[in-house]
Amino acid sequence: MEPDQRFEIQLSHVCNNRCVFCVSGQMTELRRAGPTALDKVIGELDWAAAKGITKATIMGGEPTIQRIFWDVMAHAASLGFEQIFLFTNGVRLTKKAFIDRVIDLVPQITWRISIQGGNEATHDFTTKKVGSFAKIRAGLAYLTEREQRITVNMCVVEQNYRSLPDLARLAQTYPIQQVHLDMVRPRDSGERTEDYLD
Repeated sequence: MEPDQRFEIQLSHVCNNRCVFCVSGQMTELRRAGPTALDKVIGELDWAAAKGITKATIMGGEPTIQRIFWDVMAHAASLGFEQIFLFTNGVRLTKKAFIDRVIDLVPQITWRISIQGGNEATHDFTTKKVGSFAKIRAGLAYLTEREQRITVNMCVVEQNYRSLPDLARLAQTYPIQQVHLDMVRPRDSGERTEDYLD
């Protein structure tokens, strides 16, 4: 499913989860993450469209909580990308009005949802956000009702790899088109020396 040429843009490292493996959560917690200027993002989207790239991914941190989110999505939709992937941790997916607005604005949307454990206990532990798995489940149900294209992503680390069978069962519950396993790491997002990786 992955295109030969794909454009990805990170709106900011700012995130409302604190996933054990993720630099964005760490940078947010340390107050080192900040907003990105809208004109910079618009310029990069324009560049990608001019290069003939047909698929774009909007990511973060958590893109849906950025102040520039709606302007970015509207501009990306206007550029004629065949497909726009929204890479989200699902925090806003409990709000049907939010999902409806995204679909209306970006008809060519594909939702890539970050699921960091195949079950509630593991996901919430890995993201350090109690209730985050339940929000994803609610969003998946409504996205299914709206007949949306859905993919999911899991960063496999020490804290969640045992839940992979549960992730497979979850993926069979909804019309998920792709399960992407990413960044297999032994533990977390700390310093990684050669000795540590060995």
